[in-house]
Amino acid sequence: MGCHKEKESIQNSVPGKKIMQEFTHEEIEQIWNSINHYVPDRQKVDCAVDFIKTLVDIGVPTKAIKSAGEYDEKLEAAIESVFDEGNEEDDEDQ
Repeated sequence: MGCHKEKESIQNSVPGKKIMQEFTHEEIEQIWNSINHYVPDRQKVDCAVDFIKTLVDIGVPTKAIKSAGEYDEKLEAAIESVFDEGNEEDDEDQ
């Protein structure tokens, strides 16, 4: 059984492999609040955008991500920015 778990964790760490992660909006908020305190104010929006893009890349559901921005204006701005960029790219493809 131990080998199976090791193999599974190795497969989950393969670069470029999209992995669906189950996070609640509360967990996203907790992570952001932990990061947020170490980032200078002038860099918080850029950091939040990178954080949101990372969540998208690992397959966190859009609904959970969008719900997480309700209580932090910088995180909300980042969410709007990331998902607006995605809509613009979709429009260009059509």
